[in-house]
Parts: sequence; C-alpha cells; structure tokens
Amino acid sequence: MTVLPDPIEYGQDVTTWATPGQTFPDLDPAFTPVASTNPRVVAEAVARSLCTERGSIEEEPDRGFDIRNWINGKWTQQRLFQAQQSIVREALKDERVYSCTAALRFANRRLDVEINIETMEGTFRLVLAITDVSVEVLTEQ
Repeated sequence: MTVLPDPIEYGQDVTTWATPGQTFPDLDPAFTPVASTNPRVVAEAVARSLCTERGSIEEEPDRGFDIRNWINGKWTQQRLFQAQQSIVREALKDERVYSCTAALRFANRRLDVEINIETMEGTFRLVLAITDVSVEVLTEQ
C-alpha cells in the first residue's frame, strides 16, 4: 500500500503571476515563492506549458504547446476540438496531473480556456484568456 505524504508536496516554484489578471508568464517582481503544498504550483506549470514552443526546453523536447500560435487561424468546431485535445494532452504530461478536461470558447480574437485539473489533493480550475501575444490568468481556484 502506498502511503501519501500529508500534506501533499508538489515541488517548489516562484510565482509567474502575482495576481489574477496579470499578463502571464512574467516573474513576480517580489519573487514570491509558491508553497510546495499549494496546487498553484501545478496550475502555473500547466499554464506555462501552454505558452511554450514545443522543443524549446532542452531537457524535455516533447514539452510545450504554444496555443498563441493558433489564435490567428480560422476557428471551426474541429479546430476547437483539436486545440482542446492538445491542451489536455499537454497538461497530462505533468506527472502531478491525474486527469484533465478543457473547455474552449473563441470570440473577438481571444480564446478563453477553462481547465479542470485533478491532482492527488483534488480538482481545481484554471481559466486563461489567450490572445496572439498574451496569456492572462483569469481564475485559479
């Protein structure tokens, strides 16, 4: 039987968004650490992977799906489905993510992405607003 640590630790990180609504990713000027027991560590890692070019991380060449590259194309139901599946696949590359769902809505050259991520501690929601030049975190709960 596997015994899980109490509390669950997700690893250490410095926040890449100081407050919801801040353009992401950008280091918090105060270099605020995120507690290793806070699932926000996972949320930030998933969000960063969605604005990272595949192959740009030398140690993990299969990581990254820069959704900003998709914004200027024609959005059809098929394209929304493909983007949704790509987002889920990218999130599941993080070993701390057990399951994931994503819902997308495109309007006015902005893609809103709602991601529900399940970890050992439970499920949390991450909502991003994505344009061709920015990723904004709207909600992380």
